[in-house]
Amino acid sequence: FAAFYFAGHGASWGSANYLVPVDADLGNPSTVETLIKATAAGRAMREAANRLLVFDNCRNNPADGWRQREALITSSVTKFTAASAALNGPNTLVLFSTAPGRVAVDGPSGANSPFAAMFLRQLSGGAVDLQALPGRLRRDLLVATEGQQLVWEQSTFNQPYVVSRGA
Repeated sequence: FAAFYFAGHGASWGSANYLVPVDADLGNPSTVETLIKATAAGRAMREAANRLLVFDNCRNNPADGWRQREALITSSVTKFTAASAALNGPNTLVLFSTAPGRVAVDGPSGANSPFAAMFLRQLSGGAVDLQALPGRLRRDLLVATEGQQLVWEQSTFNQPYVVSRGA
């Protein structure tokens, strides 16, 4: 089992999702060439039999308002599913804290984001079924953000896979 959790800045350009360092100049379109593609995390975990990848960040293009509108208008399930396919292998769950082209809600200063808080809530029990996790997390996040933020997932689990704390 391999798990990866990224919380921070994220962006979408074209059909790719990127992890963005805090000091990146997102006003410059050429910056995208220096960013890490989210698919790199999936490739690094490809040898694991079961995988969980969590991206707690925006999936927008923050360079300009018009680019944000363009990212939202041009985002589609097909495009982002195809672009994120490299994250998936058999028995893989990929969770995005928000839908394609959308901005994730920040938490209060010094606190977790609503997504992180709801994710931790789901993990607080003794065991978590990765196949059932997205639906439960989606419901909790929609309530916590009053419908502003929707968990987006891609899963290739075809049966329950329970992760539990070690004894």
